Amino acid sequence: MAQPVGLLSKIKITDTNYKAFFKTKAITVISEEMYDCVHYNYQDQYFYQYNKKKEELLCLAFYNHGNRETLTGNFYQSIKEVALLAIDHSFIALTLDAFNWTEVDTYEVLEENVWNVKQITKEELATVQSIALSCSEQFDQPFVEKLFNSKIVDSNVVKKVSALQEKHRLANLTTFAKEATPLRPIHLFGNYYYNGKAVFSCKSGGYIHTDIDLATFKPTVYGAADAEHVLFHDKCIKTNPKKFKRVAKYETVFYLSAEGVLDDKGILIEGSDTATFKLKEDFLAEDSVNLYFYGHVIPKTSFNSYRIEQYPYQTEILITDTAVYYNSHKLDVDGQTFSYKARLEKLSYGFSGFIGKDRDGLFAYLIEENNGSIIRLKDLSQDELAQSIQEKYGDKYRRMDEEERIYLQKSSAAYQEEFIKKQHTPWVFYQIQEIRDYAKIVWQKYQESKDLKELKSFWSLYETTESYFWIEAEVYNYVTLFYCAEQKKTEALEAIRKAIIYGVFDIDEFFNHPGLDLINKEEYFIELREYAQQHKPVGYKIPMQIETLEKILALPQEMYITGTLLWKYHLYDNIEIKEAIKQNPELTDYWTRYIELNQQLFDRFFKRKNIIDMDFSPYKDYSCMPIEAPIQMLNYYLQMGDVMSGSMVYSIDQLVGAMNKIKQRINLLEGEQHAYYKELYNNNAVVQITEQYL
Repeated sequence: MAQPVGLLSKIKITDTNYKAFFKTKAITVISEEMYDCVHYNYQDQYFYQYNKKKEELLCLAFYNHGNRETLTGNFYQSIKEVALLAIDHSFIALTLDAFNWTEVDTYEVLEENVWNVKQITKEELATVQSIALSCSEQFDQPFVEKLFNSKIVDSNVVKKVSALQEKHRLANLTTFAKEATPLRPIHLFGNYYYNGKAVFSCKSGGYIHTDIDLATFKPTVYGAADAEHVLFHDKCIKTNPKKFKRVAKYETVFYLSAEGVLDDKGILIEGSDTATFKLKEDFLAEDSVNLYFYGHVIPKTSFNSYRIEQYPYQTEILITDTAVYYNSHKLDVDGQTFSYKARLEKLSYGFSGFIGKDRDGLFAYLIEENNGSIIRLKDLSQDELAQSIQEKYGDKYRRMDEEERIYLQKSSAAYQEEFIKKQHTPWVFYQIQEIRDYAKIVWQKYQESKDLKELKSFWSLYETTESYFWIEAEVYNYVTLFYCAEQKKTEALEAIRKAIIYGVFDIDEFFNHPGLDLINKEEYFIELREYAQQHKPVGYKIPMQIETLEKILALPQEMYITGTLLWKYHLYDNIEIKEAIKQNPELTDYWTRYIELNQQLFDRFFKRKNIIDMDFSPYKDYSCMPIEAPIQMLNYYLQMGDVMSGSMVYSIDQLVGAMNKIKQRINLLEGEQHAYYKELYNNNAVVQITEQYL
């Protein structure tokens, strides 16, 4: 499994020997790896510094996605080559947890010019962790910016990386650009390609930049530039690249140009002053004209003074004599008398806020999904106000606002009538979601009253609609709670079983719900819990996939309008199935039926003309499926770009790879089957277009 992994090395080496080491091939390999990181836009980070005074070389490689094999690659091997030049007590540490460094997978110490694997002591681990985390603090921006705009990498290595960039650029310009075609574009660097006609980017769906001059087009710390344009994100701006600069702290980014300051989206802030601009904190910047605070542009003419107050949980408040700004929110309160009192604690998911005070008294500022509002309740103390907010917005299962309640608190008969109208249409998906929300309200009412009569309205609806609950499996959570409230143990266990097999979200959290006290010590409950946590397809009492497949196949053909149906269950590939049958021969019939149903579902989806990638993705490596599917899927790639006009942004290597797989399968066939599928393949529009360029 890929995860953030890291390498840390502290090498004791004299200045003379370090210079000698720098002339070895090892440094070239290290420079090439850093170049690849920049060139291909990897999300890795490197720290590589030599301290002449301490006679110490410090190296840290952070691989965002890696494993043990990654850690022992070229960078590691190159560092080890310093052995003949270094001094004893140098070390190399490898970890599979590069965020925390709480454990070291391998620890090697240099002894008499030989690297020996040692058991790391607690003291040594503490030292390694301290050094690694200290170096990691430098990784607050993409590596390309840190490489060229800071000193985290030896300047001589930076020069080697720059030389490699220029070498690659010249090779593209003089040789490879002449060979580029719409279906055989060349990779320039990062997300940028050239197709023989124009530079284009594959990022965010693809952008064509027809104004870019390939001869002067170069990578930069913010993206790319030619003599007259700068490119970053999806933007191409005509400006002087020599006066263009990216300024950032953590996730806060501004761009400085000859025309003025640009925000993180590349939009020019009118009236801004580049010459005096300064990013003071990750949330605060200013120039001679404006203050910049969490996306707010505040003219300095609008206030006389300001102050910043900071509180735990990344709470920053900008207070001027005319307004108050809480992170990205502007509050309608009096700035001159404002004071922050306390953070609102234990709110439901999606809510946050605080209690404050101004000349009009106490208030709560409540934020729901980034929308904030002032709540003032007269004659309440601070504790009473906090309690009032907690009662309304602190429930673990979010309480709905009045408008939502009015809409959803229809009679069960009304729900039943709507369900009957919609059950054979795609709208039934939304209807079941409404019933799920209705179940939430019923449970909330029961919690408040503890009266079982509150459940009757749901049960009157249950019998008619339950056959469709698999669409929105969370309904079964509430069904389980209702049965527990009624002391019906067997029914409650069956309901939670259905919640699991139909893929309810956050089922692990639900297992700890206090409403499950009736069943949470039952043997079958514990077995279900283990199953849900392990997600194993065999060895348990639950026929996991077949029930869901049969439900989907029971839907009318006209309801197959969205690929989301395919994500209602996990698809096992042939290798997994064969292994499952081998380990559990008694389940052979089960898996045979599973493959049969999968085939039916697959055929049904691919009868549709409006095919989308989501439909195909679960099946693309599923060799038991018909050849028609990948052939038809080639048509989807045509939607990814206009092949004929040269704006194709889909990966050509992937397209050709898909075509080769199809041909391999066809070549395994004989007689009429071979002839039929070969003709079907050759007549495909994408094949005919692509073959012109191959």
